[in-house]
Amino acid sequence: MCCVTLNVILYSYNRRFISNQLSHCITNFSLVMFRCLSWMFLISILKAFATTMSTERIKLKETNEKESSLCLDSFNGTVPYLRRALVNISDIDPKTISYIGYEIYNPDQKFTKSDYAKSFDECFNDTNGPVYCIKTNDANIFEVVINISLQLVDSRRYHCIVINIYDKGKEYSQNVTLPNIFYKETCSQSNWMTFKIILFIGIIIVLIVCVAVFIFQYQNKRKKNTTEDSEKGHTESIKDPLLMEKGPEENPKKNLVEEKENNLILMGYHGSGKKSTGNTILGKRCFKSTPDTLAHNTIDKQRSLVDDTYVNIVDGIFLDTNEEHFKRSASKFREALNQVPSGYNAVLWTISFGSKTLDNVPLAQLVQDNFGDEFLQKYCTLVITHADDFDPKETQCQSIDEWWGKQVGEFKTIIDKCQGRVVFLENRKENYDNNKQLQKIKEICNMNSKQKYNTEMFDEAQKKNNNKQLTSVWSKTIALCLF
Repeated sequence: MCCVTLNVILYSYNRRFISNQLSHCITNFSLVMFRCLSWMFLISILKAFATTMSTERIKLKETNEKESSLCLDSFNGTVPYLRRALVNISDIDPKTISYIGYEIYNPDQKFTKSDYAKSFDECFNDTNGPVYCIKTNDANIFEVVINISLQLVDSRRYHCIVINIYDKGKEYSQNVTLPNIFYKETCSQSNWMTFKIILFIGIIIVLIVCVAVFIFQYQNKRKKNTTEDSEKGHTESIKDPLLMEKGPEENPKKNLVEEKENNLILMGYHGSGKKSTGNTILGKRCFKSTPDTLAHNTIDKQRSLVDDTYVNIVDGIFLDTNEEHFKRSASKFREALNQVPSGYNAVLWTISFGSKTLDNVPLAQLVQDNFGDEFLQKYCTLVITHADDFDPKETQCQSIDEWWGKQVGEFKTIIDKCQGRVVFLENRKENYDNNKQLQKIKEICNMNSKQKYNTEMFDEAQKKNNNKQLTSVWSKTIALCLF
């Protein structure tokens, strides 16, 4: 259990101090240990429950002799139950009882003749005697007494019953000890110590889980506060230098332009045409190709005036199905949101025409889990780059619209989640004929001008995803422990 808790704590720190392989090893080891401890815990509960609730039936020693005895080990004050039971049985004749005596239940204590000096009435009037012995030659009486005794045990009025068949003519003497006389003893004891230990372990487990949850929530809150502070500082330092030159009264045209500002962000696999898409939208070569290692670690922002509207485009979000790489991409997305505090009108997901990177890869669900349910449905637009590679003969489709309408698998899933928002750009031709496609992007930006995708939406999606993953870890752990 401690191993599982350790794994949860390490997970709450987003694995800052351990590698991916070590984290998987800790997770697997924790699941195995938790499974073993869970079964041990369950067995101990069942054993304690069985010990407390069940009573073993008394086994009589087989013999042809009729001379018998019955010993009742009782709590103080419980003997009157047996007395009333014997009085109500008409078959009992006091003359058939040889003697009745009592003895303190001690395995090392010996019987003496003086222990049986009390008469029948004296014995049963004494309600504090812990042990009573009845010896008789009448087999019927002995059978009746046994039945009464078992009923008393079932009603939990007596703590223990010991029954033995004596050899005929055998006398009690100082050489005969209790272990030699009694053949079988059956006790039903409340194992309170076991329950106390189990309760203590349960409390410790609850405390450990509470500490882990507290650390997890504290880290999220601390991370959120840090993000808000950085966003506030960045907002103060990102003011447009064009608007700082003159006051708002002297620059009415610039204020009008600022109100028409559109913010776009590009994401996709490496080589999917993100930079060329940004250049096509801006109408000039603003984004330049960079080495792979540098491109994966930098956020590139370009700004240009297009048709009396300022357009901000941010590039640098690389999608990857690898969990660690995708977390890095989510972190980069957070940086991109900090660079544009007002939020993004649209997210352009670039996919190169004919690309096979989406085959059998559930990337759409991964994006939706990390960025929110409305990320794909409301803000994301699928941009098919290199659309000039479309060949009707090769694809057996008359048009590119017909081609994407016949797509299946993950590609079809992304199109459906994006509500059919697909744009085709011809990036390789010098004279771009993309006015119609660019108009679609502009319309999408205008639709989301009032409610842009912002930092608050991203943080909410990350919080839900973290809670979902934590719940999934515990669900899988419990399932593996039980099955």
